[in-house]
Amino acid sequence: MPAWATIYLLLYFLTVVGGAWYVSRLNFATHLLAMDALSSVILAYLFCGYWIPQIVETIGWGAPIGLVVALGWTIYSWKKVYTDPKFLSRVMEEEEARRDHSTEESSEITTEQLHSATRASLWVTAFCNLPAYVFGALAVWKWLQ
Repeated sequence: MPAWATIYLLLYFLTVVGGAWYVSRLNFATHLLAMDALSSVILAYLFCGYWIPQIVETIGWGAPIGLVVALGWTIYSWKKVYTDPKFLSRVMEEEEARRDHSTEESSEITTEQLHSATRASLWVTAFCNLPAYVFGALAVWKWLQ
């Protein structure tokens, strides 16, 4: 595996763990966190499988199934998180309530700021996941050949 791929994989896991830690503070449902973690592990495994085909061969049909599950979960969770205004409002209310109990000053976030932040988050997430999806899909494609 090339050095850049190893660095990407380390940064990918750092962002996944950091994101999971932050999201867990927002009282997301446990099943959402578990599915996000599983999806990330599948993608990382398949990403590595591009350079180490034996690991894809080991799981056989689990590779394309895993890729479809990860993609399906990503689409579902993005739709849930980024397009459901009730979901975003509930998360922001919980975050505000958590801030009210701390010594920090609470700050009012406008709906426009919330939508801007969620759009930015969507693009950053998509950009960060793109190499994992591309090389994971290529690994599955090579195995199917």
